[in-house]
Amino acid sequence: MSGITLHLRSECKALEHRSALTPTTTKALLDAGYTVHIERSPERIFDDAEFEAVGATLVPENTWREAPADHIILGLKELPEEDFPLKHVHIQFAHCYKNQGGWESVLSRFPRGNGTLLDLEFLVDERGRRVAAYGFHAGFAGAALALENWAWQLTHSEPFPGVTAYPNETALIADVKKAVAEGAAKTGSQPRILVIGALGRCGSGAVELCRRAGIPEDNIVKWDMAETAKGGPFKEIIESDIFVNCIYLNSKIPSFVDYESLDTADRKLSVICDVSADTTNPNNPVPVYTVATTFDKPTVPVEVKQEPKLSVISIDHLPSLLPREASEAFGNDLLPSLLELKDWKNVPVWQRAEKLFQDKVATLPKEYLQFSDKYEFKKPNDRRALDLMNAAAERVLVELPDVLVAYGISDEYSFVLHRSCTLFERRSSKLVTTIVSMFSAYYVHLWPSFFPSSPLTFPLPGFDGRAVQYPSVQNLRDYMSWRQVDCHINNLYNTTFWTLIQQGGMDAKAAEAELAGTLAADKNEILFSRFGMNYNNEPDIYKKGSIVFRDVRCPHISESFSMLTSFQYELVEAATSSPALNEEALTAPEMALSKTQAEKERKARQKAKIVIQHVDFIKDDFWEQRPWILSNRPGKIKREP
Repeated sequence: MSGITLHLRSECKALEHRSALTPTTTKALLDAGYTVHIERSPERIFDDAEFEAVGATLVPENTWREAPADHIILGLKELPEEDFPLKHVHIQFAHCYKNQGGWESVLSRFPRGNGTLLDLEFLVDERGRRVAAYGFHAGFAGAALALENWAWQLTHSEPFPGVTAYPNETALIADVKKAVAEGAAKTGSQPRILVIGALGRCGSGAVELCRRAGIPEDNIVKWDMAETAKGGPFKEIIESDIFVNCIYLNSKIPSFVDYESLDTADRKLSVICDVSADTTNPNNPVPVYTVATTFDKPTVPVEVKQEPKLSVISIDHLPSLLPREASEAFGNDLLPSLLELKDWKNVPVWQRAEKLFQDKVATLPKEYLQFSDKYEFKKPNDRRALDLMNAAAERVLVELPDVLVAYGISDEYSFVLHRSCTLFERRSSKLVTTIVSMFSAYYVHLWPSFFPSSPLTFPLPGFDGRAVQYPSVQNLRDYMSWRQVDCHINNLYNTTFWTLIQQGGMDAKAAEAELAGTLAADKNEILFSRFGMNYNNEPDIYKKGSIVFRDVRCPHISESFSMLTSFQYELVEAATSSPALNEEALTAPEMALSKTQAEKERKARQKAKIVIQHVDFIKDDFWEQRPWILSNRPGKIKREP
């Protein structure tokens, strides 16, 4: 068994139907000993059942965020535009290595979370050739849309309409042939297409589509490096009906076409398909547009002074027009490299990808570097930083009596509200923004108390958040238990890792290699035998995290003896069962309170003492001694021995 878990995430980009794994490649990975988790997806071209049939484990959509840190996250297109640090190894197309717009924000998420990006676009062999690429199908699909758009503009006044994925190449080619015939009937001749980059994967796909669509060979102008060596702009582009740009851009070159070259009465050009789609790249050799297009709005007009109309197609996931064939071809090419992930740090193709990632991270502006590095947090744990997090969380509980309990580790905090909570009418967006903004505000406000000699500077710290609804108390306890287990696992690793560096004289790469494949017992042995450190003696705040709750054993009794409030508890012998773990008791309807009674209870909750502890809450004892946390109602507390 490889011991490696691959997690295929569901794609979030609109109309993205491709998949980095196919059922066939998934089975090959499973047969090689890998564990493969597949997120369910309503958009993926392959049905969930196809993956399940070969033995993969299906998991809910978007659960990659909570996956254990040692899982490798596999995807295709960019992650959602969020800001939380990324802790995993991610294999994907990130589009942040060529100074694209916003590249700093995208790339910096990985080092901030101690994660790694292995970018599929730069996964190359020893000759520098990409081991897997969608280039052929990108060119194929791009040329198809370019021909259809050419014909459409000849016969319609409105822009080319949206398109959807095709089940196969045959269906696509049939539509292209029909469109070309209509356009040729209008002009009396077949279109002339100029393809730059014709010898590459992408250009080959564009040329192949033109041939299969019935375009005469003489009308397909095939250019590559030799033809473009003299530098543009090129009048041959202006004299063609369609220009398909298929080059792989990695440095500044003269523009192939610009606004000045378009301003001529001899222009026939009416369609540009920029398959490379380097829209925000400052070196884009087709600088006549600035908008990336999509399948639902495939074209953007170019401002020209004379007829004919000119539009650009710049869709950055063109192969998704043929998602099944494109995914199968790409997956088969990528499979040999995926099969080597069990030892990826010692495999040249992955080593090159990791080195490139590290080189790119080194170019990040200082303000995008890790917040902990900027303020020189102590490694592996900075007690000041953890105490600051706890203080901010405590203030949230003070301000929001509806919060029952909170749990924090490192730079993350979870806040729990009871299922009966009606705060903000249970609107998740309102709850998230209120708690996150309040926590962030107190974090900044309290900073000088914990870091008096390190004043905050712009950009100021901030936090993100999301709401999750758990169907039962047991589910909630399972989640919190997993968080505490994860705290221990991560802290044991980090403690050993930084001890090897700080006391053992290793660099980060050597320490990481030393710990690869080790179990908890191995890490404990390293700490004890080499450095005389007993991990059990480490502070509990580091090993167990911090749980924040209200201690209501000092009762705030209601003035009305006919009403039991959630702050009334009776001590009983230890053998008596507690309602804290009784699901039936927890889900039973609560007594209806008048508005006055509810306000009194709210004030009583506000006055309750807030406690921060670093204890084990995986076992039942913690919850049985504090039943009000989960039940939010009166009950019995076992006497402590």
